[in-house]
Amino acid sequence: LFYSFFSKKKRIKKKRKKHLINFLKNLFFNKKQGV
Repeated sequence: LFYSFFSKKKRIKKKRKKHLINFLKNLFFNKKQGV
């Protein structure tokens, strides 16, 4: 769902996309850890 949206935007700011995905990954991981 999110990836298809980001793939459209990746032409604009590739680095920003990577940063946002890493942020979402960390947020999800923290939720799993219960932090």
